[in-house]
Amino acid sequence: MMKLLREEKGIVAPVSIVCMSLALACGGTGSPPEVEKTASAMHLEQLADEVWQRRVEDSPALRMMDGLPVEKLPDISYAKAEQDVEFARSILARLAEVDYAELTHDELLTAEVIKWELGMQVEGHKYWWHFSVLTPYSSPLREVNRVYTSYAFDDADDLERYLDLLHQYAGFIESLHAVARGQLERGIVTPRPNMQAVVGLVRSIVQPPEESFLVVSAERLAGVADVLPQRQADPTGGAETPATGTEPPATGTEPPGGGTETLATGTEVEGESAVPDTPLGRFQAQVGEIIEGEVTPVLESFLRYLETEYWRAAPQQVGVWQYPDGKGFYRYLTRLHTTMEVEPEDVFQIGLELIDVIHTRMADIRSSVGFDGSLEDFHEILRTDPRFFPTTPEEVGRRLKTAADAMYARTDTLFLRGPEAAYGVRRLDPALEAALTYGYYDPPTATEPVGYYNYNGAKLDERSWLNLESVAYHELIPGHHFHFAFQLENEELNDLRNHSLHGAYTEGWGVYASNLGLEAGLFEDPYSLYGHFILESFLAARLVVDPGMNYMEWPLERARQFMRSYTVESVTQINSETLRYSTDLPGQALAYQMGRRKLDELRLKAETALGDRFDVRRFHDAVLSAGSLPMAVLEQHIDWFIRQEMSAS
Repeated sequence: MMKLLREEKGIVAPVSIVCMSLALACGGTGSPPEVEKTASAMHLEQLADEVWQRRVEDSPALRMMDGLPVEKLPDISYAKAEQDVEFARSILARLAEVDYAELTHDELLTAEVIKWELGMQVEGHKYWWHFSVLTPYSSPLREVNRVYTSYAFDDADDLERYLDLLHQYAGFIESLHAVARGQLERGIVTPRPNMQAVVGLVRSIVQPPEESFLVVSAERLAGVADVLPQRQADPTGGAETPATGTEPPATGTEPPGGGTETLATGTEVEGESAVPDTPLGRFQAQVGEIIEGEVTPVLESFLRYLETEYWRAAPQQVGVWQYPDGKGFYRYLTRLHTTMEVEPEDVFQIGLELIDVIHTRMADIRSSVGFDGSLEDFHEILRTDPRFFPTTPEEVGRRLKTAADAMYARTDTLFLRGPEAAYGVRRLDPALEAALTYGYYDPPTATEPVGYYNYNGAKLDERSWLNLESVAYHELIPGHHFHFAFQLENEELNDLRNHSLHGAYTEGWGVYASNLGLEAGLFEDPYSLYGHFILESFLAARLVVDPGMNYMEWPLERARQFMRSYTVESVTQINSETLRYSTDLPGQALAYQMGRRKLDELRLKAETALGDRFDVRRFHDAVLSAGSLPMAVLEQHIDWFIRQEMSAS
């Protein structure tokens, strides 16, 4: 994919590439291309390709990432899930026929990735109804809505394809409605504390046609206008007059997952259509008709259901423990998100111990700045002193970019090479900011070859800048941006490995990367350093409250009180986060510190085995060049790396 980006966009590498090869000399995992593949290797290659082709066929997100046309929306039905799990079982049966002794190291990693991913899919199928499809982080609406807001119009055929996708949107909403009904019938309903967000998400896209995110702006149609007739006949029989094709843009309300442009369509002026009789005018009229006649009715029906029958069934308590076999579900989620064989009770205890270590470091910093009061008093100052808060959204972006640039300037001491894709920051869609505590990273794509961190610029009086330096290292340099860009640019990886993601690796690397700021000699401001450990404590507290609410039956308020005691997050942020853990993405928050902890363990293992021969740059290259892996598979890879380093020396 990234080869396409280099050819079409001419990306300039942000870091000097010290070593281009992914072969052993650079700690990579690629096999020499001249080596003839064994029968088992070819069989494995076929399996990996089948898995990838099925995924890219079904996923609009993957298709958009690779610049492929999206012609159908995802099938979110239980019947499709049944088909998918049968496919997974068939692949696993065929994988069992592969002779691992005939595989190269990189091929072995591919086999292990397929085995783990499909094995977890088969195991988790019995919990299919337990996964939320309505809450802000879990809902497929954001991905699906992006299909429309990022749709590129290059020729006349794109108009017809867009209309076809628009017809599909109503059916997708009906499928979402059906899943919600099926969950309710099985006693699985979003808890009442998060129902306002659920209803708000759907309500935000129930808009009049002229304000809908599904409408296409004149600017987006400019490319099509260049290849279509630009004039229309004067109905009076006179000379031709220019055809505008569209009406001027009208301000609209942008829903989750989309851009900011809207266009008024199909408005009436003195009984006659304001849309001209041109190809683009007729297209805009059809868009308005589909929205009004097909989309809006099913959205309104779904909204009524959520506000009445579904809302009445919503439980007051939070946590998946209350659902049928809820604790079994959470044990599965713990293994799924940590990619390790670990139990919820173990994670809970690790969290408590980690908080103690972090707070010892925080006490040292308080002493270094001359503060001799209590922890609570110091944190109250941090929560209320205006000097610790940004005054504009632009300041948030500036602080993030400045920190990322500072780390970028020092990466040569920690990495052999850097990714080709550039990085940047931009504000979140304001419609999303109320539902998201922080923001998220968008990796480079074929149409947007820059990795962006989308930050939350709302409620600045509740968003201290203290942790922004740490966030920049986690999200951008050398965190998610290094991971995603390296993986997507790695031509030695097959398509499946190029696009595979595992929570503990992805988020664990982000937390590990933020701590590299300490190793690089950054965090020069003691308050920013304290902010780093505040964020570390916040992530560690997740290891306690996530299993607390989902497995140990903690009430919501107990979890919030625990967060208030060990973080300096605002009430708003704590309320949002605890709902995320207990009603939206249970178990996902475990990936951060558990993944970082495993990376620390693997680094210590390599340092101990190699002694003076250990080179942290080569270790980091080994971790990143293999792409995302389940942690047990990553450990196999690092063991191999250690053996290769010992042999080379």
